[in-house]
Amino acid sequence: MVHDVHSIQRLTDIARLALNCKCLDILLVISKATGPAATEGVAEVHKLAYKLNKSILVTTDLRDAVNILTPKNVYLVTSHYEGECVTLNEFLNRDLNESMIVFSGQDVGFRRAELALGEVVSLGLDEFKALPPLSIATIVFYELCRRFKEKP
Repeated sequence: MVHDVHSIQRLTDIARLALNCKCLDILLVISKATGPAATEGVAEVHKLAYKLNKSILVTTDLRDAVNILTPKNVYLVTSHYEGECVTLNEFLNRDLNESMIVFSGQDVGFRRAELALGEVVSLGLDEFKALPPLSIATIVFYELCRRFKEKP
């Protein structure tokens, strides 16, 4: 899921990454798309999803997506977080079936109210306190695919 995105390029890049991931069964959710991402980016993502025979869901905000999909767990992924959080390794070792994995579309990450909707997953990259969302999503998808292939 990509949340709170304004940039067409950022939205389409993360969508391409998620929709082309062959090792995971993904429903791409776009929540709180604004500005150009809402007017042009969502249409681009719809076209891509259609070509790949994938589904997407567009919601007005994160709470709406959680209420519609009622996932077992909600994980909000960030490159670095000072508060209580789950490490990437802890996250990867959990049962992630029916979980919602959320990436912020903003460089600043998530707002306090959004963080309250799930568990924060920190990549623990102290060297990179402010990675762009596409980099964060790429790391997580890579690790998920690696772990998925390792399991029998």
